[in-house]
Amino acid sequence: MKNLPALFCLIIFILFINVNNGQTCSSSCGNIPIKYPFRLSKDPSNCGDRDYELSCLENNSTILYFRKGFYYVKKISYEEHIIRVVDVNFANGSCGLPNRDLTLDQLYNDPLYPGITKNYTYSYTLNYLRCSSEISDLGKSRVACLSGDVYVKLTSYYETLSFLEIPSSCKLISTVPGYYEDEMLEQKKPSYETILKMQESGFDMVWSVGCRECKSRRRRSRCSQRFPSTTEFECMQLYDDEYYEEIRQLIIGLSVVSVGGLIGFFRFILLPLVIFAFLLHKCCCSRDH
Repeated sequence: MKNLPALFCLIIFILFINVNNGQTCSSSCGNIPIKYPFRLSKDPSNCGDRDYELSCLENNSTILYFRKGFYYVKKISYEEHIIRVVDVNFANGSCGLPNRDLTLDQLYNDPLYPGITKNYTYSYTLNYLRCSSEISDLGKSRVACLSGDVYVKLTSYYETLSFLEIPSSCKLISTVPGYYEDEMLEQKKPSYETILKMQESGFDMVWSVGCRECKSRRRRSRCSQRFPSTTEFECMQLYDDEYYEEIRQLIIGLSVVSVGGLIGFFRFILLPLVIFAFLLHKCCCSRDH
């Protein structure tokens, strides 16, 4: 009987560990191991992080839902914090359009996946253009399985959509990241066979739980990657909170003083001068008459 309190405490401790030890919860989907921060949608609530939730289909394919798009997970490197995904429409080398628009710029600015890999110079955005007439300059990249004239034009990792030169007879209809080991690929105007390989290979995403917490915890902060590492990030506060508050109060104070000064100037200096000028003018006019 004397050992009952100790036994009771031990049971409570074990239950506490099991409930709160979400970082050690693991499962798998097909040949993809699922460990923290990832979790499967059917996992217990204490598993992983809900912001990094994956789905496991009946055929054991792992799905990532990201920015309203669906992507098959090809592999996960927990050592490097890199997940390789491919658009569900391109997983089998299929011809067509992405299931959802996504650019490299959007990917690199996402709070959950803010990092870049060592081979980022091989990353591109595939831009799909629908044109009202044939574009000979893009002829090799024509999407053969789609009706009409649809072409693919690349922009490299450092270019946003503003860099994309769209012919006057074309409009942008979709985008997706791609990967190909050739830094000068966009200048070579690749064929659609090369585009198919890029689509099927997918693209890498670097995750950082710390960056998400950095941006949610601090109003004016930036999460900076310690490149070339894909696991080390630094939360940098752009302005100290107290310093920022002092600057804000100083601006408010100067504004109040400025407004007060203007009111005083008009009331005690400008207004008397106007009245004096009016009376002087009236007096002069009276003498003339």
